[in-house]
Amino acid sequence: MKILIPSSAAGAIIGKGGETIAQLQKDTGARIKMSKANDFYPGTAERICLVTGNTESIMKVLKFIMEKIRDRPEPYERSSAEDIQEFSL
Repeated sequence: MKILIPSSAAGAIIGKGGETIAQLQKDTGARIKMSKANDFYPGTAERICLVTGNTESIMKVLKFIMEKIRDRPEPYERSSAEDIQEFSL
């Protein structure tokens, strides 16, 4: 399965020296390949992640990735509370 990863979350998924992604592969049995740092999907600032394995292992990896993406929103995204505060000035 190929998925697009925001560049802001890629480091958290890979980990220092690749430790996090290596441990994730070990824990899930899935194989995970991430595109290089400057190798983005055309027209985006997102990296390509290829996850292979059985359905259960892929689902575990996707859950982990979604948590990392949720923890690291894109720098240009703002919460609705920030938008409301800006417009109420």
